Amino acid sequence: TLHLHNLDIEFINEDLSTKSFRGYNLRSPIQSEYTIRAEIAKKLLKAGVDMKIITKATKLAQSKIL
Repeated sequence: TLHLHNLDIEFINEDLSTKSFRGYNLRSPIQSEYTIRAEIAKKLLKAGVDMKIITKATKLAQSKIL
């Protein structure tokens, strides 16, 4: 869960500053970009998204997703 006031964003709409959002912190050194892309690809595959769309969106080869 991300809170906008923790992201060092200079201008935040006050209506959004107290809300929390779910997402991925791509700046985090804990997970590599590849790991995050692979995780997203597998979730999209489970959700029934077409493989061509997944490979185009994540820029991963089909063999890396399966």
